[in-house]
Amino acid sequence: SSSMLLSSEARPFKFTASTDSSTANTNSEPNINEHWTPSKIKLGVSIYPKVAAIQPFHAEKITGMLLEGLPTPQLQRIINIDEDLRVKVEEAMNILTSHSSRDAQQTESLATTTTTTTANERLLTNKNSLFDKQPNEYAPLFWQPDKKGVYAPRPGKHTSERLTAYRNVGRLIGLCLLQNELFPLPLCRHVIKYILNRSVRWHDLAFFDSTMYENLRRTAYDAEKNGPQYINDLHLTFSLAVTEKE
Repeated sequence: SSSMLLSSEARPFKFTASTDSSTANTNSEPNINEHWTPSKIKLGVSIYPKVAAIQPFHAEKITGMLLEGLPTPQLQRIINIDEDLRVKVEEAMNILTSHSSRDAQQTESLATTTTTTTANERLLTNKNSLFDKQPNEYAPLFWQPDKKGVYAPRPGKHTSERLTAYRNVGRLIGLCLLQNELFPLPLCRHVIKYILNRSVRWHDLAFFDSTMYENLRRTAYDAEKNGPQYINDLHLTFSLAVTEKE
């Protein structure tokens, strides 16, 4: 089949005024159609206007495909017979369309693969950093979760030295109780309850994170006022990433 001779890799035929005038003028511009023989250029000059009348946006590419893919007798035939030329132009367009679709699919596949690989690498990096991240042995013993001036124990590496430091804090609390003095480090309400072996309840959250407590309290109040469906309509399906201190 002659369509098998046409290739999307063919070089385009550049039709210019110098090309139309003479071969000598074309040779004076070596960068334009320098790969074509004089006979091919002459055939191209005759074919290009006819192709441009059918496919004006792809005339140069299709003309190049015809010049490279068809023998000279067949090129002379399509110059004289418009119907044969139209058939070859359609075949060339089909080849260009299929080639463009294949390139687009490959590009999309490559982009998808690259995106997936990047996402997997990022996920693996995050997981590795999570597992490699060990509690700091020298982290402060307490931190201030809210702006109320109270403190809570800060998680750290489980070492005997850190446990000894917390025991010394407990001894200082005992000395303050014994001497009827105020402990200089105000603790959160739930911490004091835990030390006294009392139950930690819902309202104790207000002394740890007042903003979270107020938002949850208002949500619970609105749910009681408007019915359970109110909570479902909020779509409260979220996850919370806590800081290293928490």
